[in-house]
Amino acid sequence: MNSKKFTMYCGKDTMYSESIMPATIGIKYKLKIKVVKDITKIDDKIIKVTTLGNEKAINKSLEAFKELKDEFMITPSGKDCFDICRLGGDKKQAIEILQEKFGIKYDETIVFGDHMNDLEMMESAFYSYAMENAKEEVKEKARFVAKTNDENGVIEAIKEVALKKEVAI
Repeated sequence: MNSKKFTMYCGKDTMYSESIMPATIGIKYKLKIKVVKDITKIDDKIIKVTTLGNEKAINKSLEAFKELKDEFMITPSGKDCFDICRLGGDKKQAIEILQEKFGIKYDETIVFGDHMNDLEMMESAFYSYAMENAKEEVKEKARFVAKTNDENGVIEAIKEVALKKEVAI
């Protein structure tokens, strides 16, 4: 398997790939991916690498990468992809940075997740929601379950929380 065909490199504001394939797949998820000739020539700090593939190839890759678990955070981010980033570079850390920067309390925070890369984040908010179609591990870690995205689960949960308590804007 040619990994260049199935890899996206996530910078601060832009995603890059050396292949048109991830850019084409990204359209489905409304991602904007810049196709570049040589990833080593871009002038950006890569904060995450995402690799796409069929479920069997992804599971095989995850097994091979297990020996790097003390050096990198390597986690499935869908049944057909996984992410690699620095240790501590998870969504929980990002939420906590935003909470501190904007003075947002734990019980004023709402998060949504559906896959293994969302597990840690569930601890950073009182209103932690797993999507109805989420992995069981995510549902177990979340405090609440929201309808699927196809059923506007995020919007419905936000409305429910916002209407239950007085929200300062």
